[in-house]
Amino acid sequence: MTDINKLFYELIQVALGRIVCLSRTPSAAEWQDLYALAKKQSLVGVCFSGVQRLKAQQQEPPEMLYLTWLGLAAKIQQRNEVVNRQCVELQERFVADGMMSCILKGQAVATFYPPDLRSLRQSGDIDVWIKGSMDEVVRYANSVVPSDEINEQHVHFHVYDNTEVELHYVPAILHAPLANRWLQKFFAEEAAACWDNVVSISGGVEYLNTVTIRFNLVYLLAHMYRHLFGDGVGLRQLMDYYVVLMHAIQNDKKDIMLWVERTGMKSFAAAVMWIMQRVFGMATELMICEPDSNLGKFLLDEIAEAGNMGNHETRFAKGTNESHWHRFWRVNYQNVRLIRFSFSEVFWTPLWRIKNFIWRHWNGYKD
Repeated sequence: MTDINKLFYELIQVALGRIVCLSRTPSAAEWQDLYALAKKQSLVGVCFSGVQRLKAQQQEPPEMLYLTWLGLAAKIQQRNEVVNRQCVELQERFVADGMMSCILKGQAVATFYPPDLRSLRQSGDIDVWIKGSMDEVVRYANSVVPSDEINEQHVHFHVYDNTEVELHYVPAILHAPLANRWLQKFFAEEAAACWDNVVSISGGVEYLNTVTIRFNLVYLLAHMYRHLFGDGVGLRQLMDYYVVLMHAIQNDKKDIMLWVERTGMKSFAAAVMWIMQRVFGMATELMICEPDSNLGKFLLDEIAEAGNMGNHETRFAKGTNESHWHRFWRVNYQNVRLIRFSFSEVFWTPLWRIKNFIWRHWNGYKD
């Protein structure tokens, strides 16, 4: 692990209130590197909170970088206000149309962040789990705004020009058939508790229906797992899991490991727990399982190299206008290295992709 990465993880822990200062004061050049890492991992806003805390320790960055960072953090806060409002508007629309829904990830997970960090989490698109079959959800989406961007999990819902919305009929999917059957069984058993689960996103003024903490312990892990076997996973997603773990009760953590094992994610969970410890400073007794340092170091190296969602991957040729088949071979070539987490998922992923590529094109769907 490089010294700059060590300082970056310390900055994250300062932002989370785990430690009060860095182990040493970075140079001006190192602060530029820390800023670049924060951008690479989509943690600019959260890390800026750490920068603000460091002013009291006289460890803040140079003034021009501080002002640049401040400006970007302000834009993140403004963006969160927009997306929060859109989430509320969407759910009000669904209620009026007789549809039950839960916000997944994003603005819903942000409610678990400490109050000073909630508006600094970088938002992405809006994912909504709609109660109903694929046909029912697609029919509803097309009655509002026609879309042919449909896959095995969701349909794109083009109701906002500046925010992508996905309506899910399935929260997440694993490629290994047996693991996926267990995952869908878990979702089905937990669904009833989710449809009535309401959280506040603005101090009791606005509310969202979202999935429960217990649901998130498996769902967010599966979501990261799928991204690892796709284009990549980033520290923003790991931080989301950290804040959910910090709110989970111990009984749920113990019970949830049964589902993690059934879905074939035990090794991945052990790697994630090591990152919870190494990057976020989490105590072992708060984890869902014992951390695995070897798997954890491998996963953290992958995250550090590829950045958020694999957007900074340089080891494997991506191409500007990558075709479906080029991406297919690239991703599966990359996935061979992930066999340490699951032989089954590595084996079934290319078969799943071929099947769904044919299914989408047979039905005239885009993805």
